[in-house]
Order: sequence, then structure tokens, then C-alpha cells
Amino acid sequence: MLRVLAARPACDHPELPVSTLEATTIDSAARLRLKRHFWAGHWTFYPEAMMMAGVVAPIVGLFFLRHALWMTLLGILVGGAGWGWFKWRKFFVGSQVEFDRIAEADYLGVQALALQRFELTADDLRFPDPCKFRSAVTKRDIGHAFQGLRVGSDEKGRRSPHEYLVINFGHHQLFLFRCVWDLTSGSTVYEETHEFAFRDIVCVELTHKKETIRINLNTRPLIAAWEKNGIRPVNGWLQVPTDESVSLRLVHGEVLELFSWKRSSAGVPSGEGKTCFLTAQRLQKQVRELKRPRHHASVAPKRPATPAT
Repeated sequence: MLRVLAARPACDHPELPVSTLEATTIDSAARLRLKRHFWAGHWTFYPEAMMMAGVVAPIVGLFFLRHALWMTLLGILVGGAGWGWFKWRKFFVGSQVEFDRIAEADYLGVQALALQRFELTADDLRFPDPCKFRSAVTKRDIGHAFQGLRVGSDEKGRRSPHEYLVINFGHHQLFLFRCVWDLTSGSTVYEETHEFAFRDIVCVELTHKKETIRINLNTRPLIAAWEKNGIRPVNGWLQVPTDESVSLRLVHGEVLELFSWKRSSAGVPSGEGKTCFLTAQRLQKQVRELKRPRHHASVAPKRPATPAT
């Protein structure tokens, strides 16, 4: 039995809530169903094919009357087996809904894990909510860890493992926790921890690569999707962001890339990419606020008394 811990702030402090840990239980059977979710992608067509064969077999038997009875029995046997496979596989194979539920629970669990790795409490943080990034693609070396990909009926690709980056804001430094998380085992296969003092950070940089798309009959549906993001075509061309990344520029000149993501693919916007972009903007704003010197209320100097004349 695996217990994934999720951080939930309490409400007894108006500025910095005290975080409590709420346990979300994901058992090993659910993890195994999740792994079968990827395996099932190779033979998900078989139940439908068996049910179709069960319908076709009696029809074929009508043309060969000597074998009509045997073909009908074969059709019932094969079609029934396919129908049973189709109905019962949900008990052995994780569904898309279950995959998304486990992925969200693990995402919350990683946020609590980031606090544990640095041994942080709510009193050590300036902001209760971290900046968190997620990607279903990782460039890290994960050895022989399980890797799976399946495109669901909603045309959404689901992968394991996921890469996470959680940035907590301390009083004097940033706490960065990066990991590659295997959803099928509920554990990390790669971890990094870094601390950066605010005085060593010059700024947070957000970079974009863009693609220019000519508007025609095939690309016209993209206009409505990008107008929701504030991007409109100009003179028959649509310029959209593709690859984006967020980096730290340090005082000695080094630029350290924190996270990169796909904002769009083949011109189609990514929902997760937009979330990463908005999170990067929030990171820029909060680091800028924390580096800004605090001005204390000054007392106006008293004018010297004018001597009597």
C-alpha cells in the first residue's frame, strides 16, 4: 500500500497558512492497472474484432448450410468471449479517468515531497503556494525505468514517467526540487535539489521560439484556438509560440535553465504548455518582488526653529 502525501494549507493564519498533510491512498493494484493501461493499447482492438467475428460467423454459415450449426456455435463462443473481454477489462486495465486521477494525486504528492527533501515547514516560506511545472516528456537519464505512451479516445496522449519541478519561496532563497516520477510505481526515478539565494539571482528569463503559419483552408481552424490566448493573425499569417523555457540569470553571468515545455505542436496549442507559461510569469513576478528592497516608513526631519528677530 502506497500513501501519497498532499499538502493542504490550513486557514488559521491569514498570510502564511500552516500546511497539514492529507494522505491519499493509491494501492498497488491501481498502479498495476495503470501499467496495463499502456500494455492494453496494443490489443485493445481484439475484443471488438471478436464481437464482430461472432456476428459474421452465423451469416457465413447461411451460405454453407452443412456447417450452419457449427458456425453459429462458433460465433456465439467467439462473440461472447469478446463481449466478456470488453466488459471485464475495466477491472484489470486502468481507464483514462483513473489515469488522470492518479496523475493529479501524484502531482500533489510531489509538492509535499519537495518540502520534505528540504525539511521545510510553513514558517520557512514566504508564500504558501509554490511555482510548479509538469511535463509528460523528460530528457533526464532514467535508466531502465518503465516508459509508456498511449493515445486515448479523447486524442490525448498519456505518458509515464512525468517530470516535475517545484519551486518554493523561502525568506532568503529559492528551493528547487526536480524529479522524474514513475506513475506505475508511485516513486521517483531521478531527483535534484538546489538552493539559490535571492542576492545571487539577477532575474528570471522567459524565452520563446515562434512559428509562422500561413492562413489557408487547412489552418483556419487554428485562429479560434489562438484567439483565446490573445494571438490573432496579421496579414494572412499567424505567429504562434512553440518551444518555451524559463531560466535563472545569476550574478556571475551564468544562465541556468530551469524548465522547458512545448507551447504548441504543429500549430495546435497545448493546455499544459499554457499552464507552464503562466506559472513562469508568476515566478518572474514573485522573484522580482522578493528582490525589491523593503522601504521602511521614514520620518520627515524636523526643520530647525527659525530664530526670533
